[in-house]
Amino acid sequence: MSTSVVQGIITKVEETLSSSQTTKTVVAVYGPQGSGKTTSTREAAKELNAKGIPTIAVSLDDYYKPYSKLKEIAHLGNPLLLHRGLPGTHDTAELLQFLKDFAAGKNDLEVPVYDKSLHSGAGDRAGNRKVPNDTQAILVEGWMIGFKPIGETAISSKMDLIRDQKLNFIKQPTLKDFVEIDTNLKAYLPIWDHFAALIKLEPLDMHYIYKWRLHQEHDLIKSTGQGMSDEEVKTFVDQYWSSYILYADTFTSDLTFYLDIDHKASLRKL
Repeated sequence: MSTSVVQGIITKVEETLSSSQTTKTVVAVYGPQGSGKTTSTREAAKELNAKGIPTIAVSLDDYYKPYSKLKEIAHLGNPLLLHRGLPGTHDTAELLQFLKDFAAGKNDLEVPVYDKSLHSGAGDRAGNRKVPNDTQAILVEGWMIGFKPIGETAISSKMDLIRDQKLNFIKQPTLKDFVEIDTNLKAYLPIWDHFAALIKLEPLDMHYIYKWRLHQEHDLIKSTGQGMSDEEVKTFVDQYWSSYILYADTFTSDLTFYLDIDHKASLRKL
């Protein structure tokens, strides 16, 4: 990942702290699968701590609902909610309360730890990690950070475009299924309101996502001997693709980095 993204995150943290009437800030980073958002936020947190600005990195993934709850959601039948990932699979109330407590200066806060390897890869909560009481900055990253609901009419107008992608769903979602996801997104909006700044990592070509995720999975197989097949990776990304079609243009960012296939970042869309 280009160091310019890391520096961009650091700069936004410093700017929002200097312009704020409080000593705390929350900066968000949006990026699709494989864009490097997790690596970038972790590296930025490390460098900010070294500069004397106590910082932690948090992922939206940390706030997935427990396995038992996700199973209940899956049994309701929406094919978009058979697995964790899309709006409705996170504990939005818990994350919102955490951000409120942080802004209020409360101590002894904790962030959940989510282990994606549990239950044969289905994932589950695996305890909590403590947030140092002197934390000044929180970096929140996620693949759907900033997404805003667009309503049934707008979804309906894009259904043919989604079908044309020939996405590999276990069961083809209906308009009603997409509307449920759209409705679920409303619970995330109060969370987005807590962001002092939002940084966007945007691929110059959205199809880079498939290549990035394949590369990640191949590295995982080399290091652990386990991982998804190339076809399974495509199916995994397919579950998110319709959301990119519907929501990737629904929000504005304070800073946008455009990424080429090698993750080289530019502030201009060349």
